[in-house]
Amino acid sequence: MYRLRTSGEFLGPVLDVPLRARVEFIVPAGTARTWPQLLGTVCVGPGVIRCPVSHVTWISGRGAVCGRRWIVPPAADVPVTDGDVLCEAVTAAIAHRARLWIDELRTLSAPVQGQHDGL
Repeated sequence: MYRLRTSGEFLGPVLDVPLRARVEFIVPAGTARTWPQLLGTVCVGPGVIRCPVSHVTWISGRGAVCGRRWIVPPAADVPVTDGDVLCEAVTAAIAHRARLWIDELRTLSAPVQGQHDGL
């Protein structure tokens, strides 16, 4: 979400699912057909999703019977998040986390100052 907001791209309705530790973006119909297999993501096709009323939000701390709450609530004049833009943001976030992980591994495997091999 941070990448979408800071890039100037439009961010449509977003749901928080605390029991599953997931975030769900509402995207245009048909996005699942072209969504690549990205680590930690699933794009579901046609179906029904149970959504809370718009005032049940993450900020309000209220929960809904369906187990979801809005991070970005829907509005009548608000379109959904563009699937291609979301895919680019998710890919960039995965790449960023991978770079952080690699840097951490390098730090952990670097020899400690004063350490000598074979002693």
